[in-house]
Amino acid sequence: MQRSVDACVVGAGVAGAATALRLARGGMRVTLIEAHAPARASGDTAEVLPPAAVHALAALGVDDVWTLGGTCRGVLSRWRGDQAGFTDYELLGCTPARAVTRGTVARCLTKQAMRAGVNVITTGLVSGERARDRWSLIAGQHTERERISCRHVIDATGRSGRPIAALPVRYHHDRAVCLSTRHAGPLLDPTILLVDRSTHGWWYAIGAGEGATDVAFVTDADLLPRARQRATWLADEYREATLITQHLENSPDFGALTSRDARSGHRAAAAGEGWLAVGDAALSWDPLSGHGMRFALEGAERAAEAVLAGHDERTYAGYAQWYDDAVVDYGRARTAMYGAATTSARGSEFWRRRYRHV
Repeated sequence: MQRSVDACVVGAGVAGAATALRLARGGMRVTLIEAHAPARASGDTAEVLPPAAVHALAALGVDDVWTLGGTCRGVLSRWRGDQAGFTDYELLGCTPARAVTRGTVARCLTKQAMRAGVNVITTGLVSGERARDRWSLIAGQHTERERISCRHVIDATGRSGRPIAALPVRYHHDRAVCLSTRHAGPLLDPTILLVDRSTHGWWYAIGAGEGATDVAFVTDADLLPRARQRATWLADEYREATLITQHLENSPDFGALTSRDARSGHRAAAAGEGWLAVGDAALSWDPLSGHGMRFALEGAERAAEAVLAGHDERTYAGYAQWYDDAVVDYGRARTAMYGAATTSARGSEFWRRRYRHV
């Protein structure tokens, strides 16, 4: 049996759930597919939801966004030389940012989407092909297969998900990976995000609630030592991050790590015949920017507007142009971010690769 809907969103992360919610509120029949069961909150690493993204969530009807996670008043970073600089979110956005996990935000949006009438299914990989003016998707494997017919496909499979077979692949700019651990101790000021650098990458530490702190390190996957040497190697790197070590009692346990894909990259195009890509599936920002969730929410709004504008794919043109501009903006931002870093480790492979782009 084949399900027939107006739009199918593949990927129930922040961008996918927000897009599905907007489409359903616009009167469309929508199916939201999550390739795997949603990750538990304990498996997420906290990050900053900037003021603009907080307001975007509030506009989508996430009523508890103002109390979601913890308050983040700003960023204290040791990036330009050894003197720390502070960015005050309350001054820039007239409201504090939130320290949240992406999983928490995605689950809030998915609940809102279900209330709006979105059908959510959890299944395996999704493949599909387009014939005439409709897509025919197959989700899952063997006897658990779900067949879906739809006019519009929204790819929200993230930075490391497997895109729909018929859609173009993503181009990755680096091999970045984020290693994180939850430390059972608070920062001196848990309302501040700390950012620091070391020889082979950069660090951040942020309050994770209940007196805990998430400590994360971003480097390139091919620079990591073997697993048995990794904890010692990370401890040595961590000692260089003096801004964080001064604000966090005791050293984190680097024997218990969570690893996630942190590669930045983009698609040559984010829209085509009957399909759109949103969030990290279109353009995955370097995590240093702190722009990922904001971009996901803005892209979801614009993608939904393009789909709701009519059944003529030419309505995608505005979204495609916005995406092309975003890619240019991203390149400039990345150049500025890494070009501003002053570190004695400029000769290390990690930093040489970033400065090469600059």
